[in-house]
Amino acid sequence: MTLWAVLTSFKGRINRLDYWIKGAIPLGFVVLAPVVVLTIFGHDDAALVVFGALALAALWPMLAVTVKRLHDRDHPGWHLALQLFPVFGQAFAIWLIADVGFLKGTYGRNRFGDDPSGAFADVVLEVSPDALITVGGLTKYFALTRGVLVSHELGQVHAVDDVSLEVKRGETLGLVGETGCGKSTLARVVTRLIEPTSGRIVFDGKDITAWSRRQLRPLRRDMQIILQDPYSALNPRRPVGAIIGEPLRIHKLGSKKERRARVREVMEFVGLNPEHYNRFPYEFSGGQRQRIGVARAIVTKPKLILADEPVSALDVSIQAQVLNLLEDLRDEMGLTLLFIAHDLSVVRHVSDRIAVMYLGKIVELAPPETLCSHPKHPYSGALLSAVPVATADAEEARSRRIILHGDPPSPVEPPSGCRFHTRCPKAQPLCSEVEPPLAAKGLPEQFAACHFPLTEEEIERAILRPRES
Repeated sequence: MTLWAVLTSFKGRINRLDYWIKGAIPLGFVVLAPVVVLTIFGHDDAALVVFGALALAALWPMLAVTVKRLHDRDHPGWHLALQLFPVFGQAFAIWLIADVGFLKGTYGRNRFGDDPSGAFADVVLEVSPDALITVGGLTKYFALTRGVLVSHELGQVHAVDDVSLEVKRGETLGLVGETGCGKSTLARVVTRLIEPTSGRIVFDGKDITAWSRRQLRPLRRDMQIILQDPYSALNPRRPVGAIIGEPLRIHKLGSKKERRARVREVMEFVGLNPEHYNRFPYEFSGGQRQRIGVARAIVTKPKLILADEPVSALDVSIQAQVLNLLEDLRDEMGLTLLFIAHDLSVVRHVSDRIAVMYLGKIVELAPPETLCSHPKHPYSGALLSAVPVATADAEEARSRRIILHGDPPSPVEPPSGCRFHTRCPKAQPLCSEVEPPLAAKGLPEQFAACHFPLTEEEIERAILRPRES
């Protein structure tokens, strides 16, 4: 018997006046009143969720009464009506997960590549033919919310704010800055591991800003990552051969025999013994584990590798080995590296250009020799003045060091104008009123976001260079 037959054959009669006065009108008020209030205050998504929950709560007892009456009358369709209970529940659960959770990304952007807010369409981007990655106006805000069903936004963390840069093919771009300035977030947004809030991302000539997960899946083999901690980055329950070959299995590259041969080839290439294919991570040292991470990153022959502080957890001697390995890989495989680190000496050793970040903004961009000898932004000068020089006199080093007073501002409420003006020793009233653009300053290919860049006298006074013997 069909559902329509069940409903039309029901012999019960309901007084229409009682139905409206005692049932439909109060029920409609209970369901619609919270929805109207939430809509007035701008919580459209929350209003949709509350409407679905209240409607389900109202229909559930009505369905229960109908099933009870059909059962009491020994109606032949009561079994069919009883099956409506899980159907209603499943339908609501699917709707709730699909509409609120899975389909929607950050700030209303869904996983199918639509951009209802228009935040990704207003950025004009000029793409150079020799650039592998070009980003323009890239922004990432994390919402601070309170509540579960009805969430209230308390503020936003400005992790990355209006960043524009390009990384050329075969280039190593170093990214430095203090903890919490947005280095790792920028790298993850560029590779679409985190959804951007606004801006545009062009990878290998393709605008991937609004690509869906399905569209990005074949592109993942061209983007790989080397994680910071070699101890927690590897699954302790799997042999290293399976760990290194996992990207090949996920992307379905080659047969099982070909994957095994490729893994052994890569292990030998990064300095590991191919005979250790079936060993587990706990049987390797820290440097060897990081080599395993490097092998896993290059096994698919990617175009871009994101190295998120790959040597910060290693000893100095092991750091040199890993850095030399990355340089050899770049030269032999033509890799493009986005290298994140805190140590300026490490970044200077491996990078073709260095970008300095402060509170979600790039404040200076220059070749390593230029940045380390003639910094223009006061924050870059403060970082370089803190680098210890072994041949310098200790008292002279302490006297020349630039001391930044106060704590970094909160990324939830960044200061107006230049974000460094609250700690800058050269701050003027203009710095708190007008945000300086990232413009050419000083030497060729040097860009700094500062109204009052460092002079040559200030650079000589701040940066202590090793004495000649």
